[in-house]
Amino acid sequence: MLPSICIGTIVKSHKTDGWFLCRLFNPLAPDEHDRHRLSSLAQVEIRPPQRNKQSHTQVPLTLEPENVQLISRDRLGETTNILLKCKGWEQPEQIRPYHGWELWVSREYATPCQEGEFLYCELSGAALYTSNNPDDNPDKTGAQKTGKYLLGHVTKLLEGGAQLLLEVQPNPERYPSTGKRQPLYLPFHNSVIGRVQRNAPEEAPPDLSIEVTDLDYFEALLNSLVLQDR
Repeated sequence: MLPSICIGTIVKSHKTDGWFLCRLFNPLAPDEHDRHRLSSLAQVEIRPPQRNKQSHTQVPLTLEPENVQLISRDRLGETTNILLKCKGWEQPEQIRPYHGWELWVSREYATPCQEGEFLYCELSGAALYTSNNPDDNPDKTGAQKTGKYLLGHVTKLLEGGAQLLLEVQPNPERYPSTGKRQPLYLPFHNSVIGRVQRNAPEEAPPDLSIEVTDLDYFEALLNSLVLQDR
């Protein structure tokens, strides 16, 4: 099975026989191929939202859809909600505890990305790099064969109000003083972030690389964490 992505959230139960309504994050265009792909879901997983304080104690569930209906078309003809009926779920009471949970599917069921496009959920796990040599030593730990200097990896995405925030675990080989301390939060904004590139299939994971254009800002955030720990 291909890596999974989150496509929406459970809104509520529907009718009295185990159906439930999910709101899609990205409306589905009125394309018959796209619609058929999503309506043929063979397996889904529901997970507690990351913002839920109890998410670390709640176990994701794998479900087998018996029926999928695409509904709630907007004025552009795009599908904004779907209805699912899954094996083993027969009563609204079974669904109620999962209101607000995320709906995850295999990557093959998502809307295909065109060249240069990516899904927000793919940012989690992406490598952060800078193309600027941070010092005069080109062989310093963290330098990649491609000429990219690894700064860290994105561990989580957070809504920050004005913009998306990337929770970043710094590269411990490049920044040993950070150890396993708290991660830093980097705004996903063009004043800090440059190119987001999809890596070649033959390259090792992660799939995406994110360029940090303002290295001074990144390291200032990093230094503030180190000072807080002293």
